[in-house]
Order: sequence, then C-alpha cells, then structure tokens
Amino acid sequence: MKRLLAIASFYLINFGLWELLKGYIGPEWDSFLVYVIIFPLIIAIFWKEIRSEWKEFSSILKTKSFYVKLLIWLILDLLLTGLLLWGSSYFGWDILPQNNDSVKEQMTVVPTYLTVIQGCIFAPVIEELVFRYAIIGKPKNAIAQVLLFRQAS
Repeated sequence: MKRLLAIASFYLINFGLWELLKGYIGPEWDSFLVYVIIFPLIIAIFWKEIRSEWKEFSSILKTKSFYVKLLIWLILDLLLTGLLLWGSSYFGWDILPQNNDSVKEQMTVVPTYLTVIQGCIFAPVIEELVFRYAIIGKPKNAIAQVLLFRQAS
C-alpha cells in the first residue's frame, strides 16, 4: 500500500494535481505548490526508511574514507559534466530538458530561493524516495546508490 501511495503521489506531480490548482494562483506557483504538498507526504510515507538510512549514513560520516570517496566522486562529476558541456557545444547536442521554458517562466515569478528549494531539495528527495523505495528498490552496491542519487538530482 505504501508503494502504491508513493507512486500515485509522484504521478500527481506530473499529471493532475497542478491541473486542480490551475487558475487559483497562477501556473508558475501551481507547480511549486504541488511540490510543497507532495514533499511532506512522501517524507511521512517513508519516515521509517529515512530514519534507518540516516542511522547508517551518520556512522559512515565519521570515517575518513567517506570524504576521500566523496572528493573523488565530486571531481569525477565535474570532469564528466565538463565533457558533456563541451560535447553539447562542439556537436550541437540539445541537452536541455523539455520543460526548460516552463522552469525559466517559473523563475521569473516565484522567488529564486523557493525555486532552488523546489529544484534542489523537494524534487530530488521526492524522486529518490519514490524510485528507491517504491519502484526499483534500494540498490545493495554503494556505487549504484551514488549514481542513482546523482541521476535523481
């Protein structure tokens, strides 16, 4: 039941809930409001899993190897992002998301800090929790976990 509720909530972000809100505040605010509604719902659904993960993660934070691996992944991420940006300009690849124009419109109406909260906290956390616990399951491999989280953000 928990998985179905999470998947249904995720689909409400993309199909439906913002349609119900349409016209009350404005299309740019409707999108933000959907995330404000869904975020605490998803957190509540997976609260037990989040607490368990945090206990495991907080013990890893105390090790030096975590920070070394984190630095390596950040450098690798920076290099791969640079390679992708170079390739997109050199080969003319269109790498912008399909909703890029609607995000730009939202950023002109909704304050920047709220847009950042939506795009950097609400969206990745919702996606990660829904996909990890409701759709694909939690990967056992640490590298797969990092790659999945990076993909979601």
